[in-house]
Amino acid sequence: MSNPMMRFLQKAADSPELRRELVELAAKYGVDFSGGALSDAELGDVTGGLDTLNLQTQLAQQSQAAQLMSNISKQLHDTALGIIQNLKS
Repeated sequence: MSNPMMRFLQKAADSPELRRELVELAAKYGVDFSGGALSDAELGDVTGGLDTLNLQTQLAQQSQAAQLMSNISKQLHDTALGIIQNLKS
């Protein structure tokens, strides 16, 4: 669980005091949690959303790594090409 939001949610799940504070804060802004616990379907929707967020984060990191490798490869190619051209002169 490397994502800060996931770490926070895990901490909230593990800490009754933090859950109470979050419910109080939500109530302050008009969000009512008195309807009871989430149904299995609602809980599945939340979990599925978090899984999607994790997947999107991983895909973005992979894309950044691929772009970095491409940039490095181009720089190496340009450097080698410059050296060859200098040797020809």
